[in-house]
Amino acid sequence: MKLSRRDFLTAAGAGTVGALAEGAWGATQSTEPITSVDNPLKSYPNRDWEQVYHDIYAYDEVDWTVCHPNCTQSCALNFYMKNGVPIRAEQVYHNEEPSVGPSGYEDAGVSQHWNPRGCMKGLSLHRRTFEPSRIKYPMVRKGWDPEDPNPEGRGEDEFERVSWDEAIDLIAEKMANLEDNKRFHIFNAIKADGLFTRHGSGRRLASIFGGCEWTEYDWYADLPPGHVITTGYQTSDSDAVAWRKADYTIIQGKNLIHNKLADNHFLQETRERGGKMVGVYPDYSPTVQKCDRWLPIRPGSDPAFALGMAHVIMAEELYDAEFMRKFTSLPLLIREDTGKYLRAHEVFEDVEPPAEDIDEQHEHNDWGDFVVLGEDGQPVAMTREEVGEEMPTTPQLDVDSEVALTDGSTVAVRSDFARQRDNIIENYDPETVEDITTIPADKLAQTAREFADAEKGQWFTGEGINHWFHSNDALQRAVFLVQAMLGNIGDAGQGYYNYSGQYKIELLDGYPHYVNPDGNAAHGMYPGYAFAFFGGEKLDPHEIRGDFDREMDLVPQGDAEEPVMPENAGSYTMSKPSILWTMNCNLLNQTKHQEHVIENFVKHPDTENDLFIVSDMHMTYSARHADIVLPVPSWLECEYPDITIGPENPFVQMDHGVMDPIYDTKQDGEAVAMVAEKLDEKIPPEERNVDSYRAYFEEFLEEDGDVKNYIQETFDRGMTTQSIDVEDLEDGPERLDLKTYPRIPFYSQVHEDRPFYTKTGRMEFHKEEDRFIELGRDDIDHVESVEGTPYGVNKKWDEAKDEENPLYHDEGNQFYYNTPHPKYRTHSSWGMTDWNLIWASRDFGSVSGDPEGTDRLVDDFSFPTGDGESEDVAPLGEAFVEMHPSDAADIDVENGDYVRITGKRGDLVVRAMVSERQRPRSAGDMGQLTLWHGWWPQHFPDDEADEDGVKGYNTITNIWLDPLQETDDLVHKAVFGDPNVSDIVDEDIAWHGAELEHGYEETVWAPTGTNRDDLVDVEKYEEADWWPGDARRDDLVEDYIGGSLQPSGSGSGSTSRKTPGGDD
Repeated sequence: MKLSRRDFLTAAGAGTVGALAEGAWGATQSTEPITSVDNPLKSYPNRDWEQVYHDIYAYDEVDWTVCHPNCTQSCALNFYMKNGVPIRAEQVYHNEEPSVGPSGYEDAGVSQHWNPRGCMKGLSLHRRTFEPSRIKYPMVRKGWDPEDPNPEGRGEDEFERVSWDEAIDLIAEKMANLEDNKRFHIFNAIKADGLFTRHGSGRRLASIFGGCEWTEYDWYADLPPGHVITTGYQTSDSDAVAWRKADYTIIQGKNLIHNKLADNHFLQETRERGGKMVGVYPDYSPTVQKCDRWLPIRPGSDPAFALGMAHVIMAEELYDAEFMRKFTSLPLLIREDTGKYLRAHEVFEDVEPPAEDIDEQHEHNDWGDFVVLGEDGQPVAMTREEVGEEMPTTPQLDVDSEVALTDGSTVAVRSDFARQRDNIIENYDPETVEDITTIPADKLAQTAREFADAEKGQWFTGEGINHWFHSNDALQRAVFLVQAMLGNIGDAGQGYYNYSGQYKIELLDGYPHYVNPDGNAAHGMYPGYAFAFFGGEKLDPHEIRGDFDREMDLVPQGDAEEPVMPENAGSYTMSKPSILWTMNCNLLNQTKHQEHVIENFVKHPDTENDLFIVSDMHMTYSARHADIVLPVPSWLECEYPDITIGPENPFVQMDHGVMDPIYDTKQDGEAVAMVAEKLDEKIPPEERNVDSYRAYFEEFLEEDGDVKNYIQETFDRGMTTQSIDVEDLEDGPERLDLKTYPRIPFYSQVHEDRPFYTKTGRMEFHKEEDRFIELGRDDIDHVESVEGTPYGVNKKWDEAKDEENPLYHDEGNQFYYNTPHPKYRTHSSWGMTDWNLIWASRDFGSVSGDPEGTDRLVDDFSFPTGDGESEDVAPLGEAFVEMHPSDAADIDVENGDYVRITGKRGDLVVRAMVSERQRPRSAGDMGQLTLWHGWWPQHFPDDEADEDGVKGYNTITNIWLDPLQETDDLVHKAVFGDPNVSDIVDEDIAWHGAELEHGYEETVWAPTGTNRDDLVDVEKYEEADWWPGDARRDDLVEDYIGGSLQPSGSGSGSTSRKTPGGDD
């Protein structure tokens, strides 16, 4: 019998490898060893066979580029090439001249521990390049017509292959005929990679055309608004090398060990140096395994933990009073009648008041001077610039008094410290916090005392907590309060960090020269508005804001003719996305409330979206619903170079292709340039937003053009990059010209007495903006979730504790639905790469392990082509949800069975992995289900109750809008420019220092796409016909695992498949 590889794989897939034992394979298994070798080190027979695997790894040349998904890390990798094809990847050290400075790391003044960098995603980048899911050429949906978009056919119609010229002409024609240019929308354009020749070019086009830009940093809830509320700063992260300088680390809800694979060693080095780590998580995450103490917390109760820490520090007076006086709002006086900061002109006749009109105050950065009580008990005026050593007096912290006003009256005042302390002492003692969070009171108090005693303490939270309606501001404000009270701000190893996404675009402060050329800038728009209000059926604008009693006054705004926006939010764009062009983004797979978005924004006949364009490497869920699909090259195939920077390291790096493109692809910049050229043909000069659209993309279009000129011009316009020659990046990364190494947030504020980016010039804890006061969130409190709680929803604990959430108690939705970022994907990228699927699936759905189970999925594993056909791909992975054994036993579920998860907005069917690390309901109120983020719909089986329904992990989540984050009055730093970079700002710098802005600004101050406040129920759907590990129960496989292919018994070679779930 001749046994081919196909025969063996087919038999393995059917679980019948043992049946082959009677044939050639069985004979092989039964054969005795040919040669007996007692001492292979002394002598060995013919070794020519070793040349076989030597040849497999032989290569012709080595080239390098950078892997930089939205993971914050950016890692250079060597690719070993054979016949022009990358056959494997390895890490790059970049420790030789001329990389990183004129002669390596030593001359650049940085640690060589930055390298090697990389993870399994980078090491399989070449396999991602050759995936069957690649888009091979431009395509147009057959049912789409510029005059009749027929959105109902999205996701179902066949595609037709077209030329690039045809596709570009269709896009330009639609753009040229828009009634309002603002209705041209680009998504995923401003982030710290793909800045020039990829999706950054889309932002450039939107700016000169007068269109809108969506950003993922706020929509995916990576943006931590509590940072902006407290400090006015986008996100206060240091270089990763600073982590190891801490003596004590609290890490809360951030799975850094799992998701920061290139840099997590810096965190682990804190323990090697004698530091301590405490993890605050609802589950036993991979990061908890590295901690000295685990504090298990009820999901969604995170702010209460930080407030409990503050209670101990305040009650036992463990705080740094001097730091609090110098750099925080805690000594400032607040009026008891209005909740506003007391202004100096109200107390002193000779102090000029600010302009009465709030817009004029914002224009002149003058919100009035403030008042403190001096050591002698007398009020003293304090400007926003008088911080640190510049203070005119040593103010009192604890004030509860009355102050005489210039009109002869008096007003009751308290200092911000007194307000925060009185609230925290009364409501957040460790015993109460234990009731709220389930964290033992004694362990909380012990942690607080140890943290206060540490010389340097740092605190991490992550995007998972940002996804909660209230935790994404209240927790962050509370953490900053603790860190400010302890003086843990402004030095390496001290601070409060986030690290979510490639958002640190401010480090390339010359970038506005490229994306906002000649003063043109795209209008920022929050994606949730489009999905909620510009589809067929609209979401209830009160319900999604947690305004269940409908008390909030809403108004029409922009293209929204119905009242959908809170008052005093005029800076928030509301524009119909008639054309939506997404780049490098699987928008529909990642969107919250997925079924609503698909059925109403994407497919509804009354949707406001007439043209949906997707530029991507792969035929993603988004691409399958597009009207026009544009293929882009893999990072390994890019013709044009680009650069990347990240929040975790101080380098700027260049990536470039290492191989020829294998399909008819174009980089985003080239496609955008072609559209710009067509726009000049279709739009008369007098009707254009600029003289010529083409002129802004000439380096792409001219024969002698060089896109590196765009990069060099940007470098020359930036404080951080003026000394960098773009040509030098071809040899390796260059270090940004920053004031400190490692980069330290708020260094200038603490060491050079510069004001924070707030009205008061200080870290602000009480907020006087009207929206904060109206919502009762002007001071820091824990507020129960708008849905995901057993208690009273959207209420503070003293009210919520005595109420019941009907969804939990009456309808039985008693599980918190957790969708954290995975280890082997970045969002949905690498979602169809074979190696990554095998790793991510952990044997669930392996074609060789679960033939019958994955038969259900085979029909979904196909990708449309431009010929009305599809390309089938064997399924390699299946999604799974983790649940605790006790919760699984309650519904008679064993490992590998299918369950149905049901929430208010949808449901899904998925396999169950029974895992001790998940939080059970018996731990305190809510159990936890964890389904890793980024699975594609193909990885889920059909639900027989709704076989044509939307599938995916986001069918259950919701689009929530926190009205706290919809106000024009909040003051913050503009996204670009940072005075921590340099004291000198030349005239030709694109963005001058830390300009203050107010109201909406994409990636800085915006609503965040909260999607954690969802309670679900889980029930058994179907018993598995296969259990994980069955593939390994074949006798042959067991022999192999045991280290031999020789029979252990009689040598008969016969095998039989054991019954799943048996005694073994």
